[in-house]
Amino acid sequence: MSSFLFVNQAYRPDPVATAQLLDDLCHALAGRGHEVMVIAGDRGYDAPAERYTHRQRSGGIDVRRIPYVSLGKGGRMRRAVSFASFHARLFPALLSLPAADVVVALTSPPLLGATVAAAARLKRTKLVQWVMDLNPDEAIAAGWLREGGFLERVLRDSARSSYARSERVVALDTDMKARITERYGVSAERIEVIPPWDPGGLAEDAAGADHFRRTQGLAGKYVVMYSGNHSPCHPLGTLLDAALRLADRRDIVFCFIGGVRRGGSRAFCPRAHFGQYPAVAVPTDRELIRVFVGGRPACGGDGNILCGDRASE
Repeated sequence: MSSFLFVNQAYRPDPVATAQLLDDLCHALAGRGHEVMVIAGDRGYDAPAERYTHRQRSGGIDVRRIPYVSLGKGGRMRRAVSFASFHARLFPALLSLPAADVVVALTSPPLLGATVAAAARLKRTKLVQWVMDLNPDEAIAAGWLREGGFLERVLRDSARSSYARSERVVALDTDMKARITERYGVSAERIEVIPPWDPGGLAEDAAGADHFRRTQGLAGKYVVMYSGNHSPCHPLGTLLDAALRLADRRDIVFCFIGGVRRGGSRAFCPRAHFGQYPAVAVPTDRELIRVFVGGRPACGGDGNILCGDRASE
């Protein structure tokens, strides 16, 4: 059997998508007898006031959380300080651990792979990068970085170097694979495409779904729900256009789960009369997604989830 070390800013019970997908994989590996360890932050990704136990063992998984300064996601500078703090605390933590057979780095915070690659090189450990977000590409697309600028070149070179040191790179879809090959020089043979999966074993609770619909004023409605980030990096144009076109259909309700970022769906809301389309709180677990709509979730290429009513099938 092999030993695996996974590194990501978030891990369950944090409800963000990367934490949930990582938890699924860790339990699958531990169930097959592999030794699994996770290093994550001790604060909630979207809710930094939420604190988690620094060390715990559950289901054969050794979870270790590092303390860091988290100022939330209210602005670029606050994010930068939080990300830098996590990187600074992570590197010595990685060096202090016994060497695993394989280290798997996700991509939160941005350029996590660069820090993990440096530690893996010193520990002489195989590195795999599981790419959930492409940076600095996303920062450029969002207008936070100027392409060709000094900082962008430094960050891109760091990312390119970390990919060069990776045994394998996991992309979410073929478009991401093509971009990694084109922009970072990673050969196609070293990239595996593994889309985000629909988690199995979720309990469908008809009574719970009925109660939630009634309390949210959704009884008798056809519900279309999006769960994921609302930001320039996660455009919702198609879904929001559909909501606008169906604004006069009182039997159809569009619901959104996730944080609204500047330039995301908030800018669209006045045009679409979104007072009739509730933005519900982020659920603590994916069971609530199915309880909410009584439907079948379908994961998109970026890990976000779009749901439609089962009754329409």
